Amino acid sequence: MKRGRAVLGMLCAAVALAGCQPTTDEIIVIPKNGIAGARMMDETTAGNVPEQVQAPEKCSLEFQDEYDIIKVIVDADVTVPDVEGIRLKKTETHVFGQKDMDNLQENLLQGQPLWHRVYTQEQRAAGYDITKREVEKIIERYEKNMGSESDAYSMAVVEDELAYWRNILEEVPESFGSEEASTEVFYDRHEAEKFYAEGITGRNKNMIWGGVTLDGENYNFQMDNNWTSNVRKVSAMLVKGGYEHEGIWNTYTNDEGTFDLHEESIKEENEAMDMAVEQAEKESGWHMETSEAVLKEKGDAQVKALGFSDMEVAGYEKCSAFYSLGLGKSCALNLVYTRKIDGVPITYTSYRYGFDFEQQDYSEKLSLAYDDDGLAQMIWNNPSKIYDMSDEYVFLLPFSDILKIFQERVAEVHREERDKDYDCARKILFIKDIRLGYMWVPDASTEMEGMLIPAWDFIGAYIGYWPENEALGMKEHWMANNLPNQSFLTINAMDGTLARGGKWMN
Repeated sequence: MKRGRAVLGMLCAAVALAGCQPTTDEIIVIPKNGIAGARMMDETTAGNVPEQVQAPEKCSLEFQDEYDIIKVIVDADVTVPDVEGIRLKKTETHVFGQKDMDNLQENLLQGQPLWHRVYTQEQRAAGYDITKREVEKIIERYEKNMGSESDAYSMAVVEDELAYWRNILEEVPESFGSEEASTEVFYDRHEAEKFYAEGITGRNKNMIWGGVTLDGENYNFQMDNNWTSNVRKVSAMLVKGGYEHEGIWNTYTNDEGTFDLHEESIKEENEAMDMAVEQAEKESGWHMETSEAVLKEKGDAQVKALGFSDMEVAGYEKCSAFYSLGLGKSCALNLVYTRKIDGVPITYTSYRYGFDFEQQDYSEKLSLAYDDDGLAQMIWNNPSKIYDMSDEYVFLLPFSDILKIFQERVAEVHREERDKDYDCARKILFIKDIRLGYMWVPDASTEMEGMLIPAWDFIGAYIGYWPENEALGMKEHWMANNLPNQSFLTINAMDGTLARGGKWMN
């Protein structure tokens, strides 16, 4: 039963508002020759990191390029780690081991076993892989959401689906047999290469999978250890939502994204993004009763239970799992945790503009999504070990230099990005956060190693304008992209180079 699923024009129009300028332009650190392309500091004359970079707490700035294509509005909090200095770090990703699985089973899965359902021949012939109680929960959800669909067609679909579930309620079994699933961890490189070469279907011995019951709720769990030279990722995932229709994972994904703007949203460009966010929230229907602070307490407690003492929240994402018409969606808040090394966090970005997709971040991350009832989803990617590359602190450019580089280069980067945006005629960037932290970069000479270097990320959202294009069948329109944690420019904090195409470029 498978059913129901610059150059700046040298600042053509530049306005540097009070609060974005450092207290002084004097560089108070003395660089000296170092290692790995970085300059090391003379610690006897250098201050701590806030004293080195001399960044304000807030930055307000507005400018556009000489072509009137890219406009930048900065109204940002500036975050600088309050530490004595920043060292270069080496990272080494590893596949999951038995200790990792044992830790998850004891401290996330509450010591509960994984299981697989066992079906009789009659049940398989009937196509029923769902229990009576699971059908009742689906019916309850349909009945709760009746009337939420506004058009006649959608209502007819919902009524048809509801009738279907009511009809089979007496036919489905009360329960199924089960058998305990293995939690033994394997990594076979040949099996991983074969798995991807033959297409991603089914599972192999590098994967652990099964249902697990936590506090009366059924979850799906999977650990995927299929690391290859081309697919550089291993992950463990736990998703709430019942066991019905095994193999179908109704994961929680970003509820924010791209959407067309109402005409009234762009009468005042500087206010367009706030209006866009308000519009998006109204249209998405995302809502939670539980406060962000309470959810963070739950997330922090879970991270502590897993023994990840150096992980902290690095980003929040509104997310949801959509079921179908009439069933609506389940809303959750995703908390993304990254490592904080010697007081310096690894900055989390969902996307870095100007950076090749293939070179996106492979560093370790732990995501915990909570709905109003509790944990809805957990994803742990790429466990890693981190080592010092040197005992010395690196030299950091002052924030005034970083800001100048941002003003000179951000428009150029985003003019080039227009080719990916179907020739967007105008783009307005809204920078809300400027963060100094670690950025993970790959070591091209190895497969599982990388490096953490200090970098500045300019994070925010944007709106874009497209004229009518008959060839593409596109009408004139404005569109907003308010995906959280987008970095519109990433600047190496040591030398001012940009992260472009997976490389650092002047």
